[in-house]
Amino acid sequence: MRRDLEVDGAVVASCTRPTRTHLTACGIALVALAVSALLLAAVAERAEARARGGLTVVLEGQRARGLAMQRAALADRNVLMLYGASELARPVPLRAQEFFASAPTGFRAFSVGERGTPLLMNLQSIVALGEALRGRRVAIFLTIDAFLHASSRSALDSAQVAAFRGTFSMLHAAATLFSPTLSAELKREIAKRLVRVAPLFDGSPLLGAAVRLLADPTPLHRIEYALLYPFGRLMVHALEMQDHAVVLGNLTLGGVVVPSAEQTPRPVDWEQLRSEGDAMARRASTNNPYGYESGFYERQVLPKREAHRNSRPDSVFLAELREAAVWDTLELLIRALREHGATPLFVCSPFKGVYADFKGTSPAARSTVYAAIRDYARRQQIALVTFEAYDADPYFLVDQSHPSPKGWAIYNEALDAFVHDRLD
Repeated sequence: MRRDLEVDGAVVASCTRPTRTHLTACGIALVALAVSALLLAAVAERAEARARGGLTVVLEGQRARGLAMQRAALADRNVLMLYGASELARPVPLRAQEFFASAPTGFRAFSVGERGTPLLMNLQSIVALGEALRGRRVAIFLTIDAFLHASSRSALDSAQVAAFRGTFSMLHAAATLFSPTLSAELKREIAKRLVRVAPLFDGSPLLGAAVRLLADPTPLHRIEYALLYPFGRLMVHALEMQDHAVVLGNLTLGGVVVPSAEQTPRPVDWEQLRSEGDAMARRASTNNPYGYESGFYERQVLPKREAHRNSRPDSVFLAELREAAVWDTLELLIRALREHGATPLFVCSPFKGVYADFKGTSPAARSTVYAAIRDYARRQQIALVTFEAYDADPYFLVDQSHPSPKGWAIYNEALDAFVHDRLD
């Protein structure tokens, strides 16, 4: 039925009143869209479940920036989730995700991390998973140098924002800001951190508004956020469907390596594994006394070696510890893990002590950092390993922060002890 709209006697518009036929068609279209989304999710989840035990080659980035593969991994009670950055992404013999691929001691490891992933991004990944983490154990990898990096508690500079942009996930951000399970207080504190990387939200007015409203919770802003919340949840669901579609597309194209057959759990000769890792690390380091991988030493260390000599005396080193901002984000991460009922192990790399000596940082000063981290863990009542005993071992790390095969052998022993309640 057509209706004419008149103003002062003149017809200015003509429109057709919706009929029952139109409404029925719209309803059918919406139902079809919903059914299609459910079918996509079901098909994708089946494919993700089949792939979760494999080494996903094409999906390395999607595993970190999406949620589908992480949730698929968590569906297996015998999977330990590993969260970190480049230490998980850098291919090294005896790396945990490969070593535990066939569940030699009864569990597999599923890694989530990319080069340059900040702790703030891992925090969002944990929050986004929500109740899927309840009752689960997770390992969080930290580099000890992170406790010496000062950063502004206000806005970050363009270089720092660019680093965050490289690993930013719109899905994780939306799932965090519109989480139905996270406490309002913790959500507000996380939003205050995200305000520092506000340029990341330029492409999404909805997320940008949510960050600003949560970070400054005036009565009016609380009302505005409540009005945005339903649209935020719709955005999360839409991004989750997109995540499923990307994963399904990659798996269809063969982006997964079928894992080796699961073994019967057996004791591991950890001493022998450490010895094998040590031999591999020594073979990879033939041109320097610091245990650096030969190519890394030639490219990154040797040209700057003389400039590094005595460049980091104890006074400078300890000042960096006092100014480090990582403690704030670490506290939020611990709170999020507790709210969602997860049990974490924090795995912190040691210093490259032999080169720290060359730079003028004494073992006593480094011990101060290890002690500060251990004291923090005791106050927070969390499990943490720092591997301080390997501070002077040149073959634990291949560079400043990445574990060598020997380092991974030692990490793996700690992960196994954590899973089987044998961690000291």
